[in-house]
Amino acid sequence: MSPHSKEENVHMNKLIPLALAALLLLAPVAALFAAEATKPQAKAKPAGDSALAPIEDVAGLPRVLLIGDSISIGYTVPTRALLKGKANVHRPPTNCSSTGYGLTMLDAWLGAKKWDVIHFNFGLHDAHRLRHGARRARLPAALKPSQS
Repeated sequence: MSPHSKEENVHMNKLIPLALAALLLLAPVAALFAAEATKPQAKAKPAGDSALAPIEDVAGLPRVLLIGDSISIGYTVPTRALLKGKANVHRPPTNCSSTGYGLTMLDAWLGAKKWDVIHFNFGLHDAHRLRHGARRARLPAALKPSQS
């Protein structure tokens, strides 16, 4: 004997097909959500990408130029955020590499406009190991002492 009344059994018999129909209708939707959740998400662009994008000057603010290697690319966007409303923070649209390369490109990076602050950071591009682990900075040929 069933613990439910006859009326409850009739009601449950009507609900079971409705529940199955709902499951059948919702299964494809659930599958779509599950597929979307397991799909590899597109990675956000690294900060370096937006760091290389040119910016528009805000009139009346000082102009700052950051010149340097990948380390300076990494702090360009946070520096822009910290100085928003206080300075226009620019950088060349490239990894500026080493001091030697920087000296060959400096005129192009400076351009014709006036700069209020120019910040250089070439970092490890200038260092390399010599024999026995000693280090020295690489100087471009134009800056090397002449041998007379």
